Amino acid sequence: WFFWLGFSDPHHAWDTVGKRGKLDPAKLTLPPHLPDLPGVREDLARYLAEVEHLDGEIAQVLDVLKARGLAENTLVVFMGDNGMAMPHGKGALTDPGIHVPLIVRWPGIVKPGRTSQALISGEDFAPTMLAAAGLTPPKSMSGVSFLPLLHDDAKYEPRKYIFAER
Repeated sequence: WFFWLGFSDPHHAWDTVGKRGKLDPAKLTLPPHLPDLPGVREDLARYLAEVEHLDGEIAQVLDVLKARGLAENTLVVFMGDNGMAMPHGKGALTDPGIHVPLIVRWPGIVKPGRTSQALISGEDFAPTMLAAAGLTPPKSMSGVSFLPLLHDDAKYEPRKYIFAER
């Protein structure tokens, strides 16, 4: 089975918070590309609270899979569609704008805590899911399956470049 679940957090309006509640803007470490201004700190605190709220929603999904006995044989992929909605982020063709989260949980296949710096494009998602289901992606697809990367296959050849446009 395949189930696609979309979330609106952390999109505007930044008005939800996670378990820790509202974050103190003064205690944040800003990414180097953001100007250290009070309004930027406040926006970042509200944005990060939305991210924490989203983390809680994802935890609920994982809890349902566990309660139904599906957690250990289900491939779960979390992927963003754009960078953070801050200056030089969402809508910009800079690294903070096109660098998105991609987290894969697949018990018995993907080792927990493993990371990769391989370049992956959003167009690679569909061929990867088809390959994971045992299907051969159509040659007409422009994406490249990163299933070998998930299997930690040394034969996986990562992309050298990612193309993005706006």
